[in-house]
Amino acid sequence: AISEMFIKYNQTTEKTKLSARKVMEDMKEGFIFLKDVKGLLVLLIFCMVSNFLVSPVFAVVFPFFAREVVGFSGQQFGLLQTSWVAGILLGNVILGAFLAKRKPAKLFKNGLINQAILFQLFFVAALPFATKFFGGATWIYFSVIGSILLITGIFNAFVNTPLMTMFHKKTPTKYRSRVFSVISVLAQLVTPLGAVLYGIGLDLMSTHWLLLIANIGNIIIIVVFFARGLDTFFMEAKPNEV
Repeated sequence: AISEMFIKYNQTTEKTKLSARKVMEDMKEGFIFLKDVKGLLVLLIFCMVSNFLVSPVFAVVFPFFAREVVGFSGQQFGLLQTSWVAGILLGNVILGAFLAKRKPAKLFKNGLINQAILFQLFFVAALPFATKFFGGATWIYFSVIGSILLITGIFNAFVNTPLMTMFHKKTPTKYRSRVFSVISVLAQLVTPLGAVLYGIGLDLMSTHWLLLIANIGNIIIIVVFFARGLDTFFMEAKPNEV
């Protein structure tokens, strides 16, 4: 914290008065920029669909499964949630220490594929026969679920970190805040809708059927969007503008 006192920062961007009109203009400019960058709009649509299918699984379905279906204790559930975050942190350490020179496109693709495989493993582990086989809320079953979440978190870092790195490299400084605002809004726009639908689904069917639907949908969008050039965004990155 003390060292930060010696950092000299010279603002190069133009200062403007904040208003609703200015925000809308900035969002519009950010969206125009998105359309001009090859592969970025396809990637953004993929993120929206993926967030719709997958994010509510961890926000809605998994807590219900862990607490109500399996009956994990509060301590066990908290540790399971932590294992996911720990996996993301570990994944970033691995990226920085061992895979920093790997191509972002390859890391992103491998991360997505392996993450999809681990989602399938989680689905199998959540099937009624698996819950019964491991004896319900035992520490052995906890270890199985926790290990899957930990490794999934690692590969999630392989997806998100190269993605954010390329966003920074391909977005000039003067557009960066506008573009990231548009990306953030659009990527998260459909997540609440997905949460509502998954919540309704929990009243209509068992959790493993919802997980199956999410897994099938996730595989379909990965195949479809890669066929539509999902990884073209990672090609021919422009030097980062200071």
